[in-house]
Amino acid sequence: MLPKRVLDIQTYSTTNHVRLVATNGLRGHYATLSYCWGPAEKHPLKTTKANIQAHLSGINFKALSKTVQDAIVVTRGAGLSYLWVDSLCIVQDDTEDWRQQSALMGSIYVRARLTVAASASKDPTQGCFRSKRSTQEFVQVPCYSGTDWPGFFRMSILPSYSPSPVWGPLAKRGWAFQEWRLSRRVVHFTEGGLTWVCKTVQCGEREDFEDVEQQADWHGIVEDYTRCELTYETDRLIALEGLVKEMEKATAERYCLGIWTSGLPEHLLWMLCDRSRIENPLDLPSWTWASQPGQKTCFISSPYFDGNGKPTCEEISFKHNSTLEVHGGMKKCTVSTHGTRANDFPERGYGFFLRKVMRAYRRKSIHYIQDTENQSKALLGLAALDGDSCHDLFCLFLMSTDWEHPIPPLLLSLHPEYSNLMDTEQLQKEVSLSIRRN
Repeated sequence: MLPKRVLDIQTYSTTNHVRLVATNGLRGHYATLSYCWGPAEKHPLKTTKANIQAHLSGINFKALSKTVQDAIVVTRGAGLSYLWVDSLCIVQDDTEDWRQQSALMGSIYVRARLTVAASASKDPTQGCFRSKRSTQEFVQVPCYSGTDWPGFFRMSILPSYSPSPVWGPLAKRGWAFQEWRLSRRVVHFTEGGLTWVCKTVQCGEREDFEDVEQQADWHGIVEDYTRCELTYETDRLIALEGLVKEMEKATAERYCLGIWTSGLPEHLLWMLCDRSRIENPLDLPSWTWASQPGQKTCFISSPYFDGNGKPTCEEISFKHNSTLEVHGGMKKCTVSTHGTRANDFPERGYGFFLRKVMRAYRRKSIHYIQDTENQSKALLGLAALDGDSCHDLFCLFLMSTDWEHPIPPLLLSLHPEYSNLMDTEQLQKEVSLSIRRN
């Protein structure tokens, strides 16, 4: 079944027009377009409430951006009659239509016969056909393998541009992240020519064949996705909805604000790679990676984890109102700005991870979480807090690791003013957390 609206390109070659079609359950095969919108002054032609009737009557081919024009040529060449382009097939100034269609984005790309990706173009004025296909000169060099039969191999200078789509501008865009992963087949137009990607293989014009192995673990997806850029930070979770919905079809697990129940508590152990931007425009609970913009590192995916983490909480789950419910022990700790140096930690396991944390946050004040319930004041973990106040905290530990000096990763800290608010409405409202003490 076709999406709600598509571009009918069947009459383009004879009338020099394409037409926006309201499909109303019409069946057929179609292609999708993955591209960069670029800055506002270079945005493509859009369908709005004011011009949708005109677009349903017909759109002059010359009025379309170069990238959309090229995508039409490719779609026609592939023998398909319809093309889906977000700027034209979603009414851009209709909030309800945008929300509805963005939620269906996953199924739109999954069902498409082909996705055309303008991977080398920064904006829609640059088009798809940007390849620099100069003849590659090479020399043939003889080689011997210890037998009487000589062989040859060819040597050439690598091009100054990368033929791989992962280094192009489109790969940096958050919306393209799920578009590429959901599409059954993608043809990338890069500086070095065409690259074909499907579920089993990737190959380019220069015979650079390689297996395609995209991140399947959610923590790996989060790390890759948070490297991408979004024009609007409010799209941070919306731009993953399509991928989430497709994953939900294959699992009975619950998903909540960027976290899966099957990943608790491990997926709560993340950190910002750059603390220069600390903001929460979505007003999300601080336990989710989506509460902050910027690239994230997940502790479980790092080589420092060693795969030997053990949950220390008895129960952890999401309630119906997106509140995180944890049943586990609390420990009274103190925060200090003076403590162990990075080089004092072991060079493996969790100790090496702490080294990385300290060096990543070198421009910010590192706070040391120390145990006040024993005289040794053992180091329990590190924190990079916004203030320099050194007050007592109640800390909740979710996992521990098995190296010489076990240091349980620290997830949540409660100021003493919350210490008497366990299981209260105020605590749930403040931090979206419900704690049942042992």
